[in-house]
Amino acid sequence: MKYLSLFILSLTLFIMGCGHYIENSENYTPPSLKSEPRLFYPMEALEKSYSGTPKVIIYISKNGSVERSTILKSSGIGILDSAAVEYSKNFIFNPARINGEPINSRMALEIKFEFSNQKWDANDYVEDVTDLYNQIAKASPNDRIAIEKEILKMHDYFISKMRDMFNYNHVIGLVIEPGLYNEWKNDWNSWPLSFLLFQDFIQRFPDFNNLDLIKEELKNSLKSDIQYIKSTHSNSRVTNLEKEIILSKIKKFVETKYPDMINELGLDTKIDSLSVF
Repeated sequence: MKYLSLFILSLTLFIMGCGHYIENSENYTPPSLKSEPRLFYPMEALEKSYSGTPKVIIYISKNGSVERSTILKSSGIGILDSAAVEYSKNFIFNPARINGEPINSRMALEIKFEFSNQKWDANDYVEDVTDLYNQIAKASPNDRIAIEKEILKMHDYFISKMRDMFNYNHVIGLVIEPGLYNEWKNDWNSWPLSFLLFQDFIQRFPDFNNLDLIKEELKNSLKSDIQYIKSTHSNSRVTNLEKEIILSKIKKFVETKYPDMINELGLDTKIDSLSVF
């Protein structure tokens, strides 16, 4: 099995203003990264062991969102180029400013997709989380809160480290409750379903002292999972049908459990309009 190392290799900034570069202006403040999406290795590229470093140029609006992204230098592999463009569209920045006023800007960004021999051991995650679940049964109320927070930290760490799409859901299935696993097991090997970690947490610990925080984590994971599913390119009719099915199932889940999230997650349209990009 290959283990993946995905990271942004470098950031190079080019600022646009009034038709000329102004990055050397004394009154200029460059954009700064506020949040970035989760980066997954494209499934087809993973299956074919593709690696490469596409370079994109992103256009950042006055409000800090990325208005568009285009390839500046191809990696030579279309799948990786497309993944880099889709990934970079979802960055959020504190916008560039001149004299304190926000301005449009642009940034060149290299995104390196490569395989690494450095293994992040998901087995440790499974063992540690399982141990924490066992500890909760014997814990005092104060200790219980601390253990629950530690479980959340471990879920976040897993999501940030686990890049192996072939085994992503398998690992999740080892730590969530059997009932929840059985609800989704038929969809298990297609695309990452990281949001189930937080749904599992909500079901296990309904008296957690900050469930709004967990729902926010769940919503962010849903956004990332949906984004990855929708941006997975395939010429296979079977794969595209599977995408429609899983998006429909996720929509039904959200409608039933968290209807207030529907619009924000882009699930308010007919599923047949959510097909492949």
